[in-house]
Amino acid sequence: MAQAITVRWENERGETLQCCPCTLSPHWFTQSEYESYLDATCCLRFVDPYGNSTFNQYQIPVLIEEIESLIQYCDDAIEQERLQCILEFFVMARGQTHTYINLIGD
Repeated sequence: MAQAITVRWENERGETLQCCPCTLSPHWFTQSEYESYLDATCCLRFVDPYGNSTFNQYQIPVLIEEIESLIQYCDDAIEQERLQCILEFFVMARGQTHTYINLIGD
């Protein structure tokens, strides 16, 4: 099973601008109980917990909405804090030309 999904903000050359202090839990993407939730998302459904998933500036606002929804869906306070940290990281990267969010699985 995947250990953690690292979240990075990168420029167009793939250079890391900043790493998120929180990691995304792979259980959202590997456990069948969340499959129906993810199927209804536009971007999160394509996160590969074992590979890289890159999102551009058009997709980042969608990711923000989906993470906000995921926070509401989650009933674990620690996981909600982790998702809130990731949400804030995505908001920081939103609108920054020629940059991307890269989720890096195991």
